[in-house]
Amino acid sequence: MTSKDAYLIITEEVTTEQIELGPSIRSTMVVCSSFRKAYELALSMGEIADANLGYKQALNRTTSELAVQLEDRISSNRVIIAKVKKY
Repeated sequence: MTSKDAYLIITEEVTTEQIELGPSIRSTMVVCSSFRKAYELALSMGEIADANLGYKQALNRTTSELAVQLEDRISSNRVIIAKVKKY
C-alpha cells in the first residue's frame, strides 16, 4: 500500500452549545492535498489576519517537524496544520 502526504487543519473553535462528536470534528478539521491550499484555508478558518509565520516559514517547519501552529499577532486565534499520510 502506498501513501501520499496530506495536510490536516485543526482549528480551536470554541462553542457554547453541546455538539455531537461527528459534527464537532467536521466543523473543526479539514484535510487538504496541498500545503498551499492548507495554509490559505487555515488562515481563513482560524480567522487569522496577521499570521506569525509566512507561507514559506510554515512550509519549512511542517516539512521538518510535521506540524506547525499558526497564531494571529492581533488576536488569540490559533490553528494547527499537520502533515499526515493519505492512503
